[in-house]
Amino acid sequence: MKILLIHGVGRPEKNDPTWPVAWETVVSEQLSSYGVQSEFQAVPYDDIFADPKYKYDAVQYAKAVEKLLAGLIWHGITDPFTSAAQRDMATRGIGDEIHWRAGIVAQWLVQKDLQAACRQRILENIQGFGPDVVCAHSLGTLLSYDLFTHDNAGRAAIKGRTYLTFGSQIGHPAVADSMWGGRVTMVGAKFWHHLYNPHDPVFTQEIRLNSEPDFSQTTTSFGGWFLDFSAHDAVTTPNGKHSGYLDHPITHDSVWRTIAGGASARAFTRSLRTVSKITAPPERRALLVGINDYPDPANRLEGCVNDVFLVSSLLQESGFKSEKIRVVLNERATREGILERLHWLLDEAEDGQERVLFYSGHGAQMPAYGAKEEVDHMDECLVPYDFDWSREHAITDDDFFALYSQLPYDTRFLTIFDCCHSGGMTRDGSRKIRGITPPDDIRHRVLRWNMNEEMWEARPLPSTNPNLGGGKAVRRKFLGRSGATHRLGRAMPLRTLPQRQYNRVRKQRGHRGPFLPVIFEACSEQQYSYEYRHGVTSYGAFTYAMAKNLRALREAGRHPSFEQLIERTNDTLRTLKYDQTAQLVGPSKVINKPIPGKPAAKRSKK
Repeated sequence: MKILLIHGVGRPEKNDPTWPVAWETVVSEQLSSYGVQSEFQAVPYDDIFADPKYKYDAVQYAKAVEKLLAGLIWHGITDPFTSAAQRDMATRGIGDEIHWRAGIVAQWLVQKDLQAACRQRILENIQGFGPDVVCAHSLGTLLSYDLFTHDNAGRAAIKGRTYLTFGSQIGHPAVADSMWGGRVTMVGAKFWHHLYNPHDPVFTQEIRLNSEPDFSQTTTSFGGWFLDFSAHDAVTTPNGKHSGYLDHPITHDSVWRTIAGGASARAFTRSLRTVSKITAPPERRALLVGINDYPDPANRLEGCVNDVFLVSSLLQESGFKSEKIRVVLNERATREGILERLHWLLDEAEDGQERVLFYSGHGAQMPAYGAKEEVDHMDECLVPYDFDWSREHAITDDDFFALYSQLPYDTRFLTIFDCCHSGGMTRDGSRKIRGITPPDDIRHRVLRWNMNEEMWEARPLPSTNPNLGGGKAVRRKFLGRSGATHRLGRAMPLRTLPQRQYNRVRKQRGHRGPFLPVIFEACSEQQYSYEYRHGVTSYGAFTYAMAKNLRALREAGRHPSFEQLIERTNDTLRTLKYDQTAQLVGPSKVINKPIPGKPAAKRSKK
């Protein structure tokens, strides 16, 4: 069996010219245990990066480094650091080692000629050696994946071969945004094995290709102390404290056994997945979050738990099984508790399956820091029970966009947010408002002193994407009035390219961009979401009106679309003189079609 080896970031050709020997020894031992003999060839490419002719724009380079570092510290999607380590990193800054590694990746991200030279080098090695397996680590995964998704020649280079990646940055938000148009797609390999270590600190991310039968991701956990760069190693560390990616015990069972077993093992794996898809009915799952009893008495609400039970009954009337609906309320609805259940909700979701996320509680907008430790945008956030105006205790879009942005396009994911983000407290004698105002020290972060007027004013923030297509209305839906707000459910960290470039990259990589859920919001960006008293029982005005209208329409024999339901709900809110207009965002081909689910059973009239 012929195996092509592509090393990662770290310049091992210079620092350790014998690196292929360690890889070859480990892989040979793994395969020989199954009676398979192996032959190897390593791909050198450090000379390309060192070539002075591959110059780059310093401004672009600095921005690329900043995006990588911001993702490393703050993204919170599959963060390899503990909360304590995050705090330590924020106060001490980032070490030279991380800066150096970010610089190597950034050099490749911004230099098109360098990318082309790397593609050509790997292509020549594949054509000359004819490998059965392409084994790539870290930066090597970026170079090879770029080749395999770039053009017809690159796609042909991996066809019929096994692809093994580990310690990879392919799914990192900065890379996915800049290089892949916001979405990772399947390569044309016979099979793609991906190894992921949650403790690896070198910008690594999970790769989510749930519906692809020829892809498998295996978690190989090792290392784990703060900034443990040995958790990025391909093979066992010299001190022998832990294994590396290639000789991890789980890799032996899940990868090398399959590769040595040949087509029969892969065919068996695919057949099991195919049978399960054919025999299993479309799976429905829902996560419902409601928080009344916030620790601060001034923030407490009355109708959120009732909203959860109302929506649960509505979902069960629509065909959801009670055991597929998870509820988290009040003190259990911490950031950690919500994120854990979000993984249950969205992990392994496939085409044809339905997922619902409902949140009833406070919302807020938080100033968000970039890698330069400067506020550079605002984050819409949900306010969990343990919220304290820090990123560690909030739920922002960065916390779960990796879970939904890679969903198969025919997955149905509905998000419903009965909260507001404009702030505001309960006013004397007025309806309760589901949004909290930041304390003055948080508010100061986005203010500046106007010396001419001798008054405070909002500090302008740079737009996340001033060239987002679709006109002013679309930009406001995605980026808010300021143009610098990361709104929930929009995956904006994956949509920073100018629209023309974004469309070009999407076409080249063969996809339609990040998955976009259907988003129901209780009010517009600058409005409040109010509570409603149904006699003596409190609900969210939006949630109650939405549920009431959906039931009424179905009982009348109608099957409303999402757009029709939102129009009817807004009619009700206007009639009752609520100064809030519910919003709907989502793919037009979805929101114009009937809402999935069966009509509610007729209630007997006495």
